Amino acid sequence: MDRVVGVLPPEAAAVARDSIGGTIGVANRIGDAAAPLIAAANEAFVNAMSSVVWVAAGVALMGAAVTAMYLSAEALHHTDERAMYDYTRVEAATTEES
Repeated sequence: MDRVVGVLPPEAAAVARDSIGGTIGVANRIGDAAAPLIAAANEAFVNAMSSVVWVAAGVALMGAAVTAMYLSAEALHHTDERAMYDYTRVEAATTEES
């Protein structure tokens, strides 16, 4: 991208380096010479997004590994008898009231 942006005036180059939207704005103003600038901006954007997606996938996998490591099967299936609710009594009381 620097090769393409380097031929622009300094103000336009600064805007084009700042964001993809800025690059498209500069490209709209320079007319026919915009094709290489837009192609370079698109390539830079896709490369950056690709890197971000890989980092996010790595963070998600690390989170899953930590979760799996700390949540054992016993913890997942453990029930506290005090927290269990006796539905048979509720059903019996409801049936008697009807």
